[in-house]
Amino acid sequence: MSGYKESRSSMSGYKYSMSFTTGSLFHCESVKLAALHHDLGDWNSVRGKVIAENLLQTRTLNTLKRICRETISRLRTLTPGELIFLTEGSYQEQAFLRWRTPASHCHNHPSAVAW
Repeated sequence: MSGYKESRSSMSGYKYSMSFTTGSLFHCESVKLAALHHDLGDWNSVRGKVIAENLLQTRTLNTLKRICRETISRLRTLTPGELIFLTEGSYQEQAFLRWRTPASHCHNHPSAVAW
């Protein structure tokens, strides 16, 4: 499964992606893909261009596909305004948005803590 792990809690039945625990939240990749999305307009086009041109400069195709999939999965949770903010914000602002995206996946889980 090329490093992508998905688990199902036996008590809740909710799926969650273990990939949120890895990858340092893919800072450079997130900014690059958000900017590409701004130019191309849809995530399928972004994925196609990233893979066709190895824009993330990975050594293997499987790694490229996995990182692209994980990064796009996180970026899809952002609003259009947040995506623009991600490309134009300071490093600290970008970091906030990168941490917000995995948290938004957990927010819908019944055991999520309200901040």
